[in-house]
Amino acid sequence: MREILVGEASAFADRERLMEEKFREALKRAEEEPGEGPPKRPFDLD
Repeated sequence: MREILVGEASAFADRERLMEEKFREALKRAEEEPGEGPPKRPFDLD
């Protein structure tokens, strides 16, 4: 039983680290490529 809990704790820590890395990469991409602003709404196209 103890081995399962230890395995789950390490998997959770690894998942948290991976999510942090993905967030940092997305933030970096968003800063490098500012984009076009908010998308157009259908009634703005009239």
